[in-house]
Amino acid sequence: MLCFDISDTKNELFADIFISVQMARQNALRFATSLSQEIRLYLIHGLLHLLGYNDKSTAGRNRMRKKEQQLLETL
Repeated sequence: MLCFDISDTKNELFADIFISVQMARQNALRFATSLSQEIRLYLIHGLLHLLGYNDKSTAGRNRMRKKEQQLLETL
């Protein structure tokens, strides 16, 4: 998954999020989830990055995973 913020201003969010369906399919098999669940996770993950979440540290990764799970449960 790749995401790019292409916003002109800080008041709007315009972005491109690219998701590899092939990778999502492989991970769905690996983690025993559905393809649609993996794609939703990747979309949420990309959106969180665009909103300022960072997963480069353990604390940031834990914060991001917690938020991902919260959002996945609402979909």
